[in-house]
Amino acid sequence: MPLEELDWPVYQYEIVEAYHGRKWPGGLFLPKGVDPESPPPEKRWPKPVRWYKPLHCAEEILQDVSRLDPSDPQDLLAFVSRWGRLGVGASYPRPKDPATGWWGMYMLADLTDPWGTGQTDGVTNTAEHLGDIKELNEGLYTLQHRRASRYSWPQLAWALDGRLGGVKLSVRPAENRLFPLYRIRRLLDGLYLQLWERATEAHQLRRCRECQSLFVPDRRDQRYCKTNGQQLCARRASLKRFRRRGKRQPGMSPAK
Repeated sequence: MPLEELDWPVYQYEIVEAYHGRKWPGGLFLPKGVDPESPPPEKRWPKPVRWYKPLHCAEEILQDVSRLDPSDPQDLLAFVSRWGRLGVGASYPRPKDPATGWWGMYMLADLTDPWGTGQTDGVTNTAEHLGDIKELNEGLYTLQHRRASRYSWPQLAWALDGRLGGVKLSVRPAENRLFPLYRIRRLLDGLYLQLWERATEAHQLRRCRECQSLFVPDRRDQRYCKTNGQQLCARRASLKRFRRRGKRQPGMSPAK
């Protein structure tokens, strides 16, 4: 799939409850070293721990999503500290309008990010979107394996179609031709794009027997996922089997 390069920053985040003098329900992910009461202009923010190209490792990021618990703030904190924020901003309930009786939502970038740094996401917003990706991924898996699913194929198609608004089709010139490109601006859009590829390229998902994540196998007999290209889950499962055999055989000393 032709993709445009996207460099995405990763910070060491912490969860803060107040930012710019306002309390945010659920808290915000803020880079460590930033004063939540008086954040500096963009040029004076801490340097990212690293920059990376999320489209090159979107499969591994989706595996991480399938392992985490979206309701656990510490799981979410570990995720954004490894891969960066999704780019969804944050929202809070606006006081009820006395004329209409309605409640409204304002985005963080509109109210508390006057320099346009955009380095802050809400914990609740992040949980909602990662939970949505995990649910769609599970729906795809159950449909592929013809198991009971909350989705039908038309429903999954409709759901994915509605989440690709941040993906833009573009072109790049080359010698005597044009190359098609998919352009994204946020990590979130990259994950939805990768999920779309999983669904449309007929990649048969499998569930790792060790960590229970969903992954696209490299070979027909692969039973365990990989992390950073390493077969960590396969090694852990092998070590567990070895220890169980050691317990059944008194003469063997199980590995420590």
